[in-house]
Amino acid sequence: MVNMDRIKSFIFLLFCWILLSASKVNPLKTANIPNYPDFQEIVRNRQEEAKQKANWFSRWMDNINENLREMENYDVKYYFIDIEIDFEQEFITAGNSIKFEIMENNVSQIQLHFVNNLTVDEIQKNGQALDFTHADDLIEIDLGENYNAGEIEEITVFYSGYPDVRLEDGLKFEEHNGTPIAFTMVSPRGARKWLPCKDTPADKPDSLAIWITYPEEFTCASNGNLNAQINNGNGTKTDKWFESYPITTYLISLAITNYQMYNQVFEYEGTQMPINNYIYPEQWNASVELYGQSPEMLNFLSSIYGTYPFLTEKYGNATCTNLGASAMEHQTCTSWDAGLIGNPAAEYTSVHETAHHWAGDCLSIGSWSHVWLKEGFASYSEALWAEHLFGFQGLSDYMLSEDGGSLLDECLYRDENGSANHIFNWVVYAKGSWTLHMLRGILGDEVFFQLMFEYMQDEDYIYGNVLTEDLENKTEEVCGYEMDWFFDEWFYHYGRPRYKYASYTSEIEDSVKVTVHSEGSQGDPFSMFIPYLINEQAGRFWIEDGFNYRSTEFSGDLNELFFDPENWVLDYGYEEKIPHLLDVGISRDGSILILWEEFFDHEIIGFNIYRRIEGQDFILLNPEPVSGVSYFDNDVEQEQEYFYKIAVVFRNEGNYLSKFSNEISLVPVDFTFDEGILLIDGTEDYPETSPFPTDEEVDGFYHQLIQNYTFSDWDINESGIPPLTELARYSTLIWHTDDIANFPFNNEFYNIKSYLLAGGNLLLSSWKQLYNLPADLYEYFLQFTEPEMNPNADFIGTFGNENYPDITVDTNKIPLPVWNEKLPYVHKFLPLEQANAIFLYDSAADDPDWENQVCGLKYFENYKLIVMGFPLYFMELASSSEFIEIALQEFGELSEIEEISINNPEINLYNFPNPFSSSTTIFFNVTQMSSFVNLNIYNLKGQKVRTFQNLQIDDLTKQQIVWDGTDENHKPVLSGIYLYRIQNEKINSIKKMILLR
Repeated sequence: MVNMDRIKSFIFLLFCWILLSASKVNPLKTANIPNYPDFQEIVRNRQEEAKQKANWFSRWMDNINENLREMENYDVKYYFIDIEIDFEQEFITAGNSIKFEIMENNVSQIQLHFVNNLTVDEIQKNGQALDFTHADDLIEIDLGENYNAGEIEEITVFYSGYPDVRLEDGLKFEEHNGTPIAFTMVSPRGARKWLPCKDTPADKPDSLAIWITYPEEFTCASNGNLNAQINNGNGTKTDKWFESYPITTYLISLAITNYQMYNQVFEYEGTQMPINNYIYPEQWNASVELYGQSPEMLNFLSSIYGTYPFLTEKYGNATCTNLGASAMEHQTCTSWDAGLIGNPAAEYTSVHETAHHWAGDCLSIGSWSHVWLKEGFASYSEALWAEHLFGFQGLSDYMLSEDGGSLLDECLYRDENGSANHIFNWVVYAKGSWTLHMLRGILGDEVFFQLMFEYMQDEDYIYGNVLTEDLENKTEEVCGYEMDWFFDEWFYHYGRPRYKYASYTSEIEDSVKVTVHSEGSQGDPFSMFIPYLINEQAGRFWIEDGFNYRSTEFSGDLNELFFDPENWVLDYGYEEKIPHLLDVGISRDGSILILWEEFFDHEIIGFNIYRRIEGQDFILLNPEPVSGVSYFDNDVEQEQEYFYKIAVVFRNEGNYLSKFSNEISLVPVDFTFDEGILLIDGTEDYPETSPFPTDEEVDGFYHQLIQNYTFSDWDINESGIPPLTELARYSTLIWHTDDIANFPFNNEFYNIKSYLLAGGNLLLSSWKQLYNLPADLYEYFLQFTEPEMNPNADFIGTFGNENYPDITVDTNKIPLPVWNEKLPYVHKFLPLEQANAIFLYDSAADDPDWENQVCGLKYFENYKLIVMGFPLYFMELASSSEFIEIALQEFGELSEIEEISINNPEINLYNFPNPFSSSTTIFFNVTQMSSFVNLNIYNLKGQKVRTFQNLQIDDLTKQQIVWDGTDENHKPVLSGIYLYRIQNEKINSIKKMILLR
């Protein structure tokens, strides 16, 4: 088990010099670099190449079940392929001699991969024919006797036929510019389509001979060295190639056509090696420009990974047509699709394929599950090439371009029996590259590049097969400490970390404290070393999953804090958490209630609250940190504007404070709610010549709806948005915007939020602009989500829900003839959990996207609210009047008739003491009336705290209730302002009281 404390201590000491000398954010600007590439476009090209490669591979590979047979009873040592290619007939005649070592005792049978459409003519051992079966793309061979582990044997498979050219791999016949070409492209499991073999990267023969007979007018490219070329005197010639290094089957290749040769020389530490480039004549110039970079690339990669692994043979490039990939790292001779020649991204493809000769060809993967070991190394080599050409800025920009966001959320581990699209998913390229980049960030350049060299040159790995644990073991050997935490995370875990952080500074301590919360985007945990830059001081923190508390020496003002300024970690960013005051506080009863969001850091001890007035400095209001998310400021004057901000207090020692919050302003207002209804007209005042209604017509309609109630008018076009002091006088607001131009509340949202939080009633009728409201307003205050507007003239009315009536469009009011007596621009939305649908959309076309969708809701919890997504003015008067009557009754508004009918009973309601600390007595009685009432106590959010039901009242006896400051569960409530309300079907009275503990 990993001792993380030991690891962290060791790493900190070992790399202390790295921390102290870590470079600042690189000032290099791309604009200052001539011919700076568009790395995003290059990486997009590379990503598309990888996608096409996976799609091409899938056409064959996805039909293969690698679990059909086991082939672990022998180990291939040598292949000798002798093949004759008939271009005219697209036919091959060949033999493959296979030398192998027996790995188990009592082995009498072995299997080879080989497709069914080619014919196995005979299989011989020592000149004697062997029995075999050929089915399911497998040859099962009876060796004729039993063999024991360690014995060496050799067989030859003679075969012939027409290679399957329907799919994208195998031995393919194509043409270019009217000239035929034959070539092989067999990654990852297509060698069996032209060659009987053990088709897995985990079993590499120690060497390979391949003799190729083909038309004498052509030129052939293949693996290793061309040891001899024989003219057969019959119009053909035979090339005898020999690959002296181990090679996996998917890297065996040949390519034959009328190539022109462009030869170069690579010299490394005194040894010269040929670079042979096989070029289409018609692409000579572009090919020379591309392939001509090979010497520099080989030299650069050799400086990182050590000697080019095939230095005694060659490197080369060969152009093909319809290759089945953009390029393929065939050992010692990369194959290229002709369509990529001349592409600006091809330079980085060339680096990629060249790097594969170390990662993939020399150090071959032991399983397709670990394919990132070749694709990730090759992709990071592209980034290293960008760094080689353009400095650190090139490296950083290339890595940022490789960050594909959620595309990299998959883990690097691949199911080797999965599809080609799974195995060759972009994640193995880009996340593989990022994994190496992060490893470099952890180890530092000196140790990382030492690791790269020693890993590639390790005698236990070179020319063999490797798995991820081999790289992990080598890393631990080079750096000297355990790294399983890193490889386990980035190989097996899904997603990436995302971080939240806050910083705290002190005026009396020379340090900065930092809280960092790490969370994996897909639920898997991540622990990482995260570099930081505080002002100009560099360092790094060890950040584990969950909350982390770190500190570092620091003095002076904290001007800037950057995490991972040079992008060494694949993450989803760093969200700085600063305390946030809500843009609505409640001001009432001669005091101001300030509200803020809960803070993410649970180690804080509270908040400091600061206040100022215009032209003065902030002062601290609280002598001790305040817990919770609210604060009452009682020392205020009515209608004086005050400005507030807060800071988080992080523990007592040293008085560490966070950054200040946003600043808000509040004005103390006394919400009396004692003047009935305020009718707020937000509709545009149209002239009589307009098809839309005049201001008088709209006013007249609403006046008819509420003619039996006490109300006041407010016209926004004349007087602007009503101030909060005006709204606070009315128990109900009817706010209507019955035209397509105006926004509800005219983008002044503070007043309406304050009014609702104070417990007011709102009926909102709006038309086209309802969906343009801020999300926080409609989600947290208007109680709906996902508003959507129908631009089509389709609305003919509503179906009423609960006790609400159906409401029909008044066709005489439709302003435009083209609307055909229907309304456009009506909204639907989804009510939140505590809101109820009261109106459903009636679609003239019975459009399933709109018919019976919610277009009106009510919310009667913390406050009373009715929202309509249609303009009430354009509806018929009778049904609109019925709706308004129900709504106002539910709001608790009394019509003039009702007020007369109850003979205006006088309510006597008060409490003593007020303010109180432990308990208060509430007294009540009503003259000229005997009945039962309910007494409810609310907090300032409108949440019911305590209920006393069915209390007797009369005009002879004064009743009383004692409230001990507890809720329904008899738990003490917090200090603050509370409302107590006495109510039945005929009376409704509210008073205020203050609890001070």
